[in-house]
Amino acid sequence: MGNGKLCERMDRYKCPFHGRVIARNERGQAEDDKIRFKEEEEERAKKRSVPEWQDPDMLEDIRLATGIDLRMSEANKRKKKKKNESNLTVIGAEEDTARKRLENIIFNRYDLIMRKEN
Repeated sequence: MGNGKLCERMDRYKCPFHGRVIARNERGQAEDDKIRFKEEEEERAKKRSVPEWQDPDMLEDIRLATGIDLRMSEANKRKKKKKNESNLTVIGAEEDTARKRLENIIFNRYDLIMRKEN
């Protein structure tokens, strides 16, 4: 399990709650090399606070080589505030219903037919 303890179910191959059962050594590392490398890579990714493409050293090298600054500005990082919406009812919105739209279509056709007859 994620906290280092063994699952109490003691399933042989796959626990329905925690997934596949992985053989581990005394230090808690997976015995299979592929799984161990995958877990280590995931841990490294969690430790990185800055994604690879935002690495300050790399961005500085790019800026020196090309003259283009690719750093994100602080203004782009801030989230936009949502508008304060009031809880007032919009009177015009109540009139715009499916029934009203259909009535307008039907009655407009009826009016056109009546005008043509006259």
